[in-house]
Amino acid sequence: MSAQQIFEDLADRIWGGEYATGEQLPSYRELAVLYDVGTTTISVVILLLKAAGLVEGEVGRGTFVVDELPPRPR
Repeated sequence: MSAQQIFEDLADRIWGGEYATGEQLPSYRELAVLYDVGTTTISVVILLLKAAGLVEGEVGRGTFVVDELPPRPR
C-alpha cells in the first residue's frame, strides 16, 4: 500500500468521524502494523495529513486530529 493510499484512507476516517476532533491517532508503529508498511511510510503519511490540515503533532505526545477540520475536497 502506498503512502498516498494510506493518506486517503486515514483522511476518509478522519472526515468520517472514526477519529474524532482532538483524538490521538495510533502510534507510528501501530499504524505501520495496521497498514503493513514501515514507519518511514507512516512518517510520510503524517506529513501529508499535516499538510492537509487534518492533524497536528506534539513532540513526545503524539499526533492528534485538529479541533476544526478543513472542508472535505470534492
